[in-house]
Order: sequence, then C-alpha cells, then structure tokens
Amino acid sequence: MKTIAVVCNIISFVFTCFVLMTDGISGDATYKIFTFFLLFVPILNLLLISDIGSKLGLQLSITNRVNRIMTIICNIVLLGLIFCAFIDQYPHPKESGVIAFTVLIMLNPIINLVVLFRSS
Repeated sequence: MKTIAVVCNIISFVFTCFVLMTDGISGDATYKIFTFFLLFVPILNLLLISDIGSKLGLQLSITNRVNRIMTIICNIVLLGLIFCAFIDQYPHPKESGVIAFTVLIMLNPIINLVVLFRSS
C-alpha cells in the first residue's frame, strides 16, 4: 500500500505541475491556497511515507506521532479543498484530462490517509 501511495504522490505532483504549466495559476486567493496544498501535501506525504525525509537528515518519520498527525490534517484539509473546488467549478470543462486529473487528485489524499492510519 505504501508503494501505491508513493506512486500516486509522484504522479499527482507531476500532473499538477503540468496543469499549472498549461493553465497557469488562478488569480483567486482561494485557488492559490488550493494550488499550494496540491503541491505541498504530495511532497510531505512522499517524504513521510517513503522515509526519504529521515534519509535526508530531516526529522520526518512515519513512526513519529506528531509528523503523522500533521500529515493527516494536511490531507484532510486538501480533501476538503478538493471538494470545494469540485463543487465551485461545476459544470466541468470538456477537456480530455479533466476526469483523470479529478480522480487522481481525489484518490491521492484518501490513499495517503489509509496508509497513515494503518501505520499507527
């Protein structure tokens, strides 16, 4: 399950970067915060779940309760922002990658939450 979470975080980060390169950053403050969370949370998950953070000398470990709780809260906030953006942008554009991007972005925090709760 950790491997799936790591792969989803990498794909989510790269996919978000591609969307930002093609569409740009929205001028709305809410969407700037949403974009920050879309970029920050997968990196945080990746550092914590894959143990890269502890190998880089950072104090990030999935066994550390504070780090795990902080990451769980960030994933819940991201999931809430995703639902708000999903509702706000209805009806959705007819572009080819919208459904794939939406499914990936919605599943990523859920998969990470499952991994974080199972590690406790």
